[in-house]
Amino acid sequence: MTNKIVAIQGNNPSKLNQKTDTSVFLAYEIQKKNYRIFYYDPKNLSIVNSKLRFTLLSILHITNSGLRI
Repeated sequence: MTNKIVAIQGNNPSKLNQKTDTSVFLAYEIQKKNYRIFYYDPKNLSIVNSKLRFTLLSILHITNSGLRI
């Protein structure tokens, strides 16, 4: 069994306009295909020993009314 995972770069989902932001729409469509969805904020990217590092936060569930982190 393969785990299907996607990471979305952007602002914290709690700050997004749930009705108009395309990131929310894309995440909702991806979820319907049984992917686990994570997001990360570009301000938290760093390079340590020539390797890219960042923290992924899981988006638990997306409904027509918005995201739940």
